[in-house]
Amino acid sequence: MQVWRQVRALHGWPGAFTQLGDALLKVHQVLPVDALPAAAPGTVVRADARRGVHVACGGGTVELVEVQLPGKSAVAAAALVAGGKLGAGMRLGAPEGGT
Repeated sequence: MQVWRQVRALHGWPGAFTQLGDALLKVHQVLPVDALPAAAPGTVVRADARRGVHVACGGGTVELVEVQLPGKSAVAAAALVAGGKLGAGMRLGAPEGGT
């Protein structure tokens, strides 16, 4: 899966990033998931503190494991769910109509 490989390749420096609303979200670690996405790429299809945060991709699904918001320390993706910053149905990536 392309997203999983890209995050692994860019770990450390320069890093892999996506948009979460207006914030730039650094993605430290993802895992491939054996599930076909039932949503558009970038859509959070599961956001559960115990079962993980799964995001639809063009060629499958990945689980966000560790992420980092600007000016914050890296945390488990489930911490963003618990803090109300990330939820099912949200869309990661460039805003609609953006580049």
